[in-house]
This record gives sequence, structure tokens and C-alpha cells, in this order.
Amino acid sequence: MLQCLASVLRRWSVQNKYEPATNHNDLPGYTEIWARRRDLPGYSWICLSGLFTGVNYPTRTAKSGGDWTFRDLHAFNISIVDQPFATFFDTPDLPDLPTNLRAFADTPNRAAAAQAADIDTYKLLYYLELATFPKIGLEPAVDSFAEKLLETIGYAPGYRITLSHQFLPLECAGRCTTRVDVFVCDLDNIIYLLVQHDRGIEDLSDPEPPLIAAALTAYQRNNNTRVRELRLPALDEITFPGITLVGTFPTFYKIRVTAALNTAVICADYPLTATIVDRYIPRIPHDQSEGMTPVDSREVILRHFEAFKRFVV
Repeated sequence: MLQCLASVLRRWSVQNKYEPATNHNDLPGYTEIWARRRDLPGYSWICLSGLFTGVNYPTRTAKSGGDWTFRDLHAFNISIVDQPFATFFDTPDLPDLPTNLRAFADTPNRAAAAQAADIDTYKLLYYLELATFPKIGLEPAVDSFAEKLLETIGYAPGYRITLSHQFLPLECAGRCTTRVDVFVCDLDNIIYLLVQHDRGIEDLSDPEPPLIAAALTAYQRNNNTRVRELRLPALDEITFPGITLVGTFPTFYKIRVTAALNTAVICADYPLTATIVDRYIPRIPHDQSEGMTPVDSREVILRHFEAFKRFVV
């Protein structure tokens, strides 16, 4: 029946001067039939119909976490859902900035920090500048800026530390690795927070799928550490706070990884239970591409970082 409907739609498109085409969507077993006018150059494509033509799940193969795309998220039944501020942060309002962040929030640039003889603010603004406008011959210093910012805000208190550029093992249909840009861990190597950033104009891949792959990597690493080194039972479920940085603009995530999802990833199976990743995108006064450079946007972003800190436990 589905093939008959597809055939009818194709005949209609030809008779009405439309050029038919078939697009196999990332959704399991879903096929769309599109068409456009052949006699009108540049005429927009239109979708004639979407058909479920049988289950044909996206391929799941051994793959480095840094190479994950949204197709891999579909393959493992993972969806990202935006949440309202109050739902995501479990509070109706942003917190005020602590005293130690006020100078960084208010000082417009390095020259002003130098004039005020504020060395700590000067250095943090320099990291921000290098992350936004890299020097010739240098990559954007987003990792260095993220590390310093997290430490300044208090994401690594006590004996916790921040690490960057770490390649960690990932079992994903075979032995792979995941490059984690920045994470917070303790002296037992338990990971508490994950940060992934974009790769700049030379690589337009989205940092969201690699962030979720990093959460799966952290789940495996944390439970291996618990069982083999700490002699503790593995946790069935861990929710990792995560952050992506596009330039210096952050987006915040809560990534729930379960034993069922982990098993599916290891065995390259399609999990029947969907995994929902909660996301919150801050609203700032200026364009997102400007990140934390404008002072008023910087304060709003810093207050979001301060609100998110409570989930790093």
C-alpha cells in the first residue's frame, strides 16, 4: 500500500511539471517524497508526503565520541529538549553575582583592568580575548578560558581540579576514544562536569553530539573507577551537567545516562526507551556570536554559570 501511494504521488508530480525526489530521513524507517517545478529554475522543494516504509534504523558503528553527529543521537534514540528557565534551574530567578566576579563582570577590557591594577581581572579578560580573537598562529584559547572561568566561579572547590584536552576510552560498538575539551574531576578521577566547544570556522560541526558522547564516556569511566578502584557498586543512572561553548557563548545541559543506554551503545543496539537531554539556551542583550565580550551580556552569562553551579555535585 505504501509503495502504491508513493507511485501515485510520483505520477502526480510528473504530470504537474514537478521533479520528484526521495529523501531518507534520519528517523527509523521514515521516507519523504519531495518535488519541485522543473520549468521554474530555483523553485523551492515541497514535501509531498512522509511515509514509514519499514524499520531501517541508522547505522551504529564504532566511532570516536568527537566525531558524533545528530545522526548518532538518532541512532541511539537520544533527543535534546529545551526547557524553560524555572524548570531547568529549579528556581524562578537568576542569582546575584558574588563579590569575586563583580570586577570581571564590570570591567570592559584589559586596558581598564590594567589602569585599576587588577591583575586577576586582567588575566581573565586576556583569556576571554584570546578565546574570541585568537592571535595569528594560535587556535582560539577556548579551553584555557573555560578552565580559568570555571575555577574562578568555583566549579572546582576543594580537591577537585579542571583538566583539558583529555582523550578518554569509550566502548561504542568497539573500542574508541572521546576527546573531552574540559572537565571537572576529583582526585579519584570521578568526573562531575563536561565542557565541549566548537572548532571555529574551519570545522562547523556542532559540539552538542560530542558533549553527549563525552557524558557516555564519563559514565563508563566513573563506574569503572567505582568498581575497580573504590570498591563501590556501579551506579545505574548518572546525570551529568554539561556546557557547550560556541565562541564564548554557553548553552547548559543535563545529560541523564542510564545503564540501559550504556549497554545499547556498547552493543550497537537501538534502545527502545528514549533518552531526553534537557537544554537551556541563555537569553542575552547582544548577539550570541559576541559571547561574553559585551559587558551587559557578560554579566547575564556569569549569572547563569552561577545558577548552574549547584548541579555540579
